[in-house]
Amino acid sequence: MSFSSLSSLQKLVPNLLRDAKLPPAQELVLLALFVAYIVLPVKMPAQIAISLGSPLGLLAILSVALFLFMYTHPVLGIVYLFVAYEMITRSGMPPLDVRDIGAQYAPIYTPQPVREVPRESPLLISQEPTLEETVIGNMEPIQTSTFFETSFKPMSENIHSAYAV
Repeated sequence: MSFSSLSSLQKLVPNLLRDAKLPPAQELVLLALFVAYIVLPVKMPAQIAISLGSPLGLLAILSVALFLFMYTHPVLGIVYLFVAYEMITRSGMPPLDVRDIGAQYAPIYTPQPVREVPRESPLLISQEPTLEETVIGNMEPIQTSTFFETSFKPMSENIHSAYAV
């Protein structure tokens, strides 16, 4: 490294620090609170934990995250995502299971098991054939193999170096 590049680097560093935009003090304080919440084992109050368990509480967490991403420094929004995760896990809310969403309606709309009809039941014995059975019985039998002899023989003129089959 030459002397001229070292001196230009010394001039550049103070200019970078001077031109760097620091977030406002409120955002720095909020960032410090977020980091403290993540690092320290803070117990979630019961009323807040109950409200976070509702869909409205989750919507509030999401709206705060969107607000922080839109109107503050992006680092604050990213740290808040970790804070939101910690808030949800510390609230003791069980993870959302898709199978449990309609569990309270399951007894109402669950069909009852179908009774099996015994084989000897008079309902299974039919006295006369149905229309479908009559039509199928009157149809001609299906030909399984019908090959016709023709005088047509396919010819292969140019097979482009392919194997002759």
